[in-house]
Amino acid sequence: MKSKIKITLLLVTLGIFTFLYVSPLQAQVVRDHRTKKTDDKVRDHRTKKTDDKVRDHRINEEQALESIAIFKEWVIGANQKGIIDAVLNPYAPIKSQYSIKGLENRKFLHFSQRIHWTTDASAKTEQDEGIWLFYPKSKRVEDIEKGYSVRTMPILYGEPIALVTPLGNYNNRKILEVVYRVMDRGVNLMAKKRETPSDLIYDWVILGGKTGSQVKCGDRVVLFNLTHRQPLIYYPRKNLTQVGWPDTKSDQVKPYLKDIKRTQLDKEIWDKLIK
Repeated sequence: MKSKIKITLLLVTLGIFTFLYVSPLQAQVVRDHRTKKTDDKVRDHRTKKTDDKVRDHRINEEQALESIAIFKEWVIGANQKGIIDAVLNPYAPIKSQYSIKGLENRKFLHFSQRIHWTTDASAKTEQDEGIWLFYPKSKRVEDIEKGYSVRTMPILYGEPIALVTPLGNYNNRKILEVVYRVMDRGVNLMAKKRETPSDLIYDWVILGGKTGSQVKCGDRVVLFNLTHRQPLIYYPRKNLTQVGWPDTKSDQVKPYLKDIKRTQLDKEIWDKLIK
């Protein structure tokens, strides 16, 4: 009888202990687990939204091309047909020499002592003064003689190139490379004599078409300088070379650029199009 009473008392005590201590602890564990799952869901949702925002913010190639379209103010080989050959011989066949025509003033870009425009846009002027060659940085050529050869592949959108013009006669075999250099006055473009293509620094890239696709004669393109990270553009200036950059500090030019909306673009846009 006494033992039964003891057992009953023990069970009652155990029940009270379970009610007072164990059950609340179990409930807390359940709550903690549910809270953790809820927090994890919230975090996952927030992370997904953040990732979606980051993806939406990143610009794709098509958007980048739309953004730079306003700077497509040059035509290479305006009166020629076919693709733009990449040349390693400054005295290559005439079909590998091209004019660069500005669409704003309808004249050809020329270099003689300094960069300037031709007086007209006639076919004779294009042939006599509008001569430019494009040297590729990529190694898709076989050098034949002293580093000179004609590449069998065309110039591609987005690849680094050197912008050069022949200098002197065939025996001299020298070229002028137009590069960006900060100067006291002027447009910060200068020409450097090069003995062979190995001396070039490849300061330019042609943009405006799908990266890696072929540049064709007659395409409207952007001439982008890799050192200054800005496109070369036309703007009217008195008694000066009428080319420059969107980030100019000239009070004479700023109103013009604002009016035609040729202002600076984010670095991300240009980087998207350069190989």
